[in-house]
Amino acid sequence: AVPLVGEAGAGPGMVPEEHLRSWVLVYRNLHSVARRSNLLAVEIGKNQRSMSPLLHPGDIILVDLDDHGEDGFRSPGNIFLVREPGQEGGGKVKRVSLSGQGANCIITFYSENTEENEPEPYFLSSDFDNDISRAIVGKVVWAWTDLSRK
Repeated sequence: AVPLVGEAGAGPGMVPEEHLRSWVLVYRNLHSVARRSNLLAVEIGKNQRSMSPLLHPGDIILVDLDDHGEDGFRSPGNIFLVREPGQEGGGKVKRVSLSGQGANCIITFYSENTEENEPEPYFLSSDFDNDISRAIVGKVVWAWTDLSRK
């Protein structure tokens, strides 16, 4: 069973009890979750269409809170639960890329629905204190959708 929250709590691995909505049963033999233990289920918000047509409002995603994507940004296709600078809890679901190095390292959050959502670039050093875990809550490793809503 994985806790289901409306958004991630006050940092990786932290789920305040007041945000716990329910539990999601996950089949442990799924390849995408088999060796993961620190998972959180998050529902896509009612009016959140930035990741459409891939993810829709009401879809549930599983986030690995131990995977901050250190190796996965340069490979296209990975999706993460991310925070904006200064935000304490989980925020939004985006694709992520890194470019540059050191003080010039830029982390960019991308939506699937690019017509309505511009990329969001941030400096890793000044916006997130050079700490990738301040920008990335965790990697999305599985998603569920109710096909009757499609």
